[in-house]
Formats: sequence, structure tokens, C-alpha cells
Amino acid sequence: MWPLPTRSLNSLIVVMDSAVIFLAYVMSAVIQRQRDMGGGGPESDRFHLLFTALPVWVAFFFVFRLYRSRRLQSVFADCFSLLAGFLFGAVLLVGIFPSLLGQHLSFFATFTLLSWVTLTMLRIQMRFFLRWLRRRGINQKRLLIVGSGSITRELADRIQHNSFFGYTVEMITEPRSAIDPTATNGLLWQEVSRELEGRPPDEVIITSEPGNEVLAQRLLAACESRAIPVRIAFKTGHREPRSGRLQNLDGILISNPWTYPSDRLGYLLGKRTLDLLLGALLLVVLSPVMLLIALAVKLSSTGPVLFRQQRLGLNGRRFWMYKFRTMTCQPEALGDLLWTTPQDPRVTRLGRFLRRNNLDELPQLFNVLQGDMSLVGPRPERPYFARIFQQQIPGYMARHYLKGGITGWAQVNGWRGDTSIPKRLEFDLYYLRNWRLTLDFKILWLTLFRGFGRNAY
Repeated sequence: MWPLPTRSLNSLIVVMDSAVIFLAYVMSAVIQRQRDMGGGGPESDRFHLLFTALPVWVAFFFVFRLYRSRRLQSVFADCFSLLAGFLFGAVLLVGIFPSLLGQHLSFFATFTLLSWVTLTMLRIQMRFFLRWLRRRGINQKRLLIVGSGSITRELADRIQHNSFFGYTVEMITEPRSAIDPTATNGLLWQEVSRELEGRPPDEVIITSEPGNEVLAQRLLAACESRAIPVRIAFKTGHREPRSGRLQNLDGILISNPWTYPSDRLGYLLGKRTLDLLLGALLLVVLSPVMLLIALAVKLSSTGPVLFRQQRLGLNGRRFWMYKFRTMTCQPEALGDLLWTTPQDPRVTRLGRFLRRNNLDELPQLFNVLQGDMSLVGPRPERPYFARIFQQQIPGYMARHYLKGGITGWAQVNGWRGDTSIPKRLEFDLYYLRNWRLTLDFKILWLTLFRGFGRNAY
């Protein structure tokens, strides 16, 4: 089996969409020139439209979830979303450039129609191609189905029969008559715990039938505490959830029970836009400082300038986080298992200065531009310590429903370094439940005056 990371695939799709919109602009300009026969206005009058339309349309594609997994949906599922994205984007562009309804109407209509038709055809072909790959074991995801009754087997059979969905299905089930939904030490719970704690699945579907509501809620809590994406499957005709997005798979309804900040319009557009614009600006402004620090690190001690370490990001996925090296060189595994303490002998003299002033964190701006981190969010933790905190502190993994940040609500309030983890979690969860762009700006403003925290060493 050859896995194709979802994030990498979606990044390629964003590039493809942008390239198609650019080529549609070029073709529209050629068509318009032939129409004008030299009598139209110069192309420069319309050129600014491209640099506005491209980010606007791609942003609306994010809004309509065109860069989210659609494995269980039809290959034509993108068509309506693309149409909606182009229409909403066109309305916004007309508001920005009223002349598009006047002298540039013909060009704008051609540009929009050509972009939509081309992207729609490519998306359909791409979905067919992905299904072809998944039938051959490429771009697979590991799916765990948990529940009781006939619906569990029926759902597993349908997904396994349709190999183009790209799921490797594992199933945990017991007859309804054998389940005590209040028990926490039954065979089903033991098996679920082994699966979730050993090699966590990419997704979990919990099947629900009348009378099993308590079981479903307990399983939902178990998945949420580990930041594993989870959905609930219902039979049509049974009581359906009042909220959440519903999807019909041949008579079985699949619901996303919760909406987290990462599913909201503000998070998808506002936060990522802020990260890209401000992150790029900070990288440019601070590049001379970073070059001086890199030179100082190289001259002051032997070893690489940058230090990288695995951390847990959105949905508990691992990524490499970058810092300026502040310690003497030592085995990578050792650094992953040890907590930094005051007067730590491993820290160099320059490293102590960099840590005290939070300058060692600056390379994480590259993590922000790559999309692994945000400027603001819970601090990403090392996998070793995250496993310990997960076992000791209920709800710890819920903090991974947001991207980790360079600074955060806990950090500007002093909860950093060797401080109370439950207290830090309390601030992280407050940020999770109350996220908004104005709170991000407040945290960035406080960071200027307080730094990333008062316990940096």
C-alpha cells in the first residue's frame, strides 16, 4: 500500500486550480482581443482582475469545502460546490470592480465561464483517477467502524465493496444483546482502546441504533479525547441528529456530529490569510535578525544552525518543528524525552539568551507558511509527553482540534515551560471554545509586550 498524504494532495489541487484560473485568464484575453480587433482598451485595464480573482475564487473553494476529503461522495460532488464558489466569487469581484458590469462584462463572463467549465471537467476526471488509484491500494486511509447491530456490518460491507472509496476497513462489533453501554471494562471497550492507543486510525465511524445512544456518546468522547476525526452512522428512518452535516450512503446517513473552529468559514479564510500575510511580512522584516542569529549559533558552538523536532499538530498529526539550536549536540531521542529545566547544562550561553528572549522560535515562521502551524494557537507538544498528558489529564487531546501556534493564550498568560499542564490546558481549551480573529489579534498584541511567556529558559 502506498499512502498519499491528504494535505499534499490538497496542496496539489490548490496549485492545479490556480493554474487553471490563470490559463483561463490568458485564453479569455486572447478571445477578447480577437473580438475587439484592436479596438478595445489595453490589457493592463483588466490585468489587475487576475490577481484579485485568483485568491477570491480559491478562498471560496475553501469555504465550500472543495479541499476536504469527499471519498464517500459522488465523483460529481464537486460540480455544485465549484459553481457556488464561482458565483459567490463573481458577486464579490463585481462589488470590488463595478466596471466588470460595464466595459469589461464580455471579458469577465468569458473568464468566469471558461474557468468554471475547465475546472469542473478536470475535477471530475481527477475524482475518477483517484478512484482508479484507490482500487489499486494507493491513497488509502485506515477506517475503524465501531458499533452493534446489523448496521455495522452493512456499512462495512458497502465501503469494502466500493474499493474506490480508498478505505482499509477495520471493524469492532458485538451483538446489541451483549453490550452493556454503562460498562467501561467490557471486551468491546478493551478492543477499542487497543486500536485507538496502538496505531490510531485516520477516521472513525460509530454506528448508532435506537437504544445504543449511551454507547455512541462514550465512544465519541473517547475519539474526541484523542483528536481523531469521528462520524456517526444512522439508518434512514431512525431518529436523525438535529445538527451536523449529513451524507447519505445508500440509505445509511453519516453525520459529522461537531463543528470545530477548523470547519468554520472564519478559520478557513481569516486565520490562514492572517498566517500567510503576517507570517510572510514577519519573515521579510526579521530576516536580517535571523541571519545574524544563524551566524552567531554557527560560530558559538559546533553543530547545525537549526534544530528540528517532531511535534503534534492539527488532529494529532506529527510534523517537524524548527528552532534555532540552543543546546549542545546530543542524540535526537534523548531530546525528545527530557524536559528543559532552569540552568539546564545542555543549553549554551547563546542559547540561554535566545530562549529568554524567545528568538529561538523565529524559524517556526517557516512552519506557519507551510501550513503545519499558525501564528496563534496551543503550543505543539512532543509525542512522548503528549501520550503521558493524554493518560493523566482528561480531554488533553482536544487542544489538537486547532493548529499549534508560535504563541498562544496560555503562553501570553505565563503558562509555558515547567508550569502546570492542567492549567495550560484550561487556557488552550478556552481558546478552542472562544476562537475568533479578534482574540488572535489580542494575543499577538500581548505577545509584543509580554513575549511568549515568563517561564522561558
